[in-house]
Amino acid sequence: MIRCKHTALFLTLVLILGASLTACSKWHEKYGIRKANELNDPATAPKLVRAFERGDCNDVYMASYHLHSLGAKPAEALDSLVKQLNGPCGSSMLYYIPMVLGRLGAPALPALKAAIQHAKPEKRLLAISGLGEMRDQAAEASRLLAEKILSKDQLDLDWSVPGAALDALGKLGPAGRQGEQAVLSMLLDESWRNQALDCLVKIGDPSPRALETLKVLSQNADNDKFREKAVKAYKKLHIKALAQGSQVAVAGVNDMPAAKKMDKPVSAKNVIVAVFDIQDKSKATTEEELDQLTLFLSNQMTRAAGYKVVPHAQLQQRLRQEKKGSFKKCYDEGCQIELGRALSAQKSLSTQLIKVGKQCQLAATLFDLKNETTDKAASVKTDCSADKLLEAVEELAKQFN
Repeated sequence: MIRCKHTALFLTLVLILGASLTACSKWHEKYGIRKANELNDPATAPKLVRAFERGDCNDVYMASYHLHSLGAKPAEALDSLVKQLNGPCGSSMLYYIPMVLGRLGAPALPALKAAIQHAKPEKRLLAISGLGEMRDQAAEASRLLAEKILSKDQLDLDWSVPGAALDALGKLGPAGRQGEQAVLSMLLDESWRNQALDCLVKIGDPSPRALETLKVLSQNADNDKFREKAVKAYKKLHIKALAQGSQVAVAGVNDMPAAKKMDKPVSAKNVIVAVFDIQDKSKATTEEELDQLTLFLSNQMTRAAGYKVVPHAQLQQRLRQEKKGSFKKCYDEGCQIELGRALSAQKSLSTQLIKVGKQCQLAATLFDLKNETTDKAASVKTDCSADKLLEAVEELAKQFN
C-alpha cells in the first residue's frame, strides 16, 4: 500500500513537471516558431515581433531577449516596441526593449527622447539604457545623456538617473566624447565620481583637460581607493593617447606619483553595498511598484545611509549573465553572496515585504560578504498602500545610517 502511494505521488509529480515544461516550451509556438533552435535564426525576427503586439509581459521579455541576442534591427516593430516601452509591464520585463530600440537608430530617437522625460522614473532609466546603444546617433544621444548626468531634477536624483546616464554614455565608447564635460563635472561629486571615472575610461578618448583633471585627482583626491583608481585610469588613458599620437602636454607615465596610503577609519561612505530586489511575500504590490520600491531603496541607501551602492542595472545585467539570459530574481542567501562578491561589493542588503492582517512590514538585513555574517538589521511597520511603502523605505534606509 505504501509503495502504491509513493508510485502515485511520483507519477503526479512527473505529470505536473511535464505540464510545466510543455507550457514553458510552447510560448514561441504561438508566434509560428515551432522549434526552440529557430530562436537563434535571424530569419525568425519577424515572428518574434508578433509577441509585442499580442503577447503577455513574459512573452514580451522572451521575444525582446532573443531579438537582442540576434542583434536584430526590426524596423517594422518600431511602433510596437514604443508601445511596450510606455506600457504597463514592469521594468524587469522590459529590460531588452530599449536596447532593441537603440539599435534602430534615428527612427527610434524621438521615442527615447520623450521617454527620458517620462513622469515615471523607471521609464527614464529604460530610455537611458536605449540611448547607450545609439552609436550611429551618438552626437544627440551624448547630448541627452549629458543633460541627465547634470540633472538637478529631484526625481532624477532620487532614482539615481545621473549614474545610469554615466553608464550609458560609457557604452557609446569614443563616440560619447561629446559628453565628456558633464563627466568631468561629476568627478568632483563624491556620490558619482567612481562611475564618472569608469565612464571616462570606457569612452577611451580623453581630451587634454580630462587627462590633466585625472592627474590632479591621482595626487590630491581625499579617498585612498579613489586616488588609486584615478592613478590607474590616468596611466591607461595617457598611454592610449600617446599610442594614438595625441600631443598632450602632461607629465609622463613614469613620473606619476604613487597613491599615498593613509590610515582612515572605514565609514559607510567607503563601503559598497549590493541592494537586491525586495521580495514581496505580502502580495500587496504590483511588479512595477516593487521595481520602483527596490530602485528607491538603492537610492536611499546612498542618500540617507551614506553607502555606495552597486547600480541596480549593473546588478540585473550580471544576474542575467549568470542565468544565461533568463530572468530570475536573486532572493536566496547563496545567490546574493556569490553575486555580491562578483560585483566587488562588501555588503549585501536583503529585504522582504510581509503582511500580517491589514498591516505590512518591511524587514531588511545587511550582510557582510567577507565574513558571511549579519552586520545590521532593520524593520518598519507600515500601511500597505504604495505611498506609505515609499515612506517606509526611506525610514528603513535611515536605520542603517
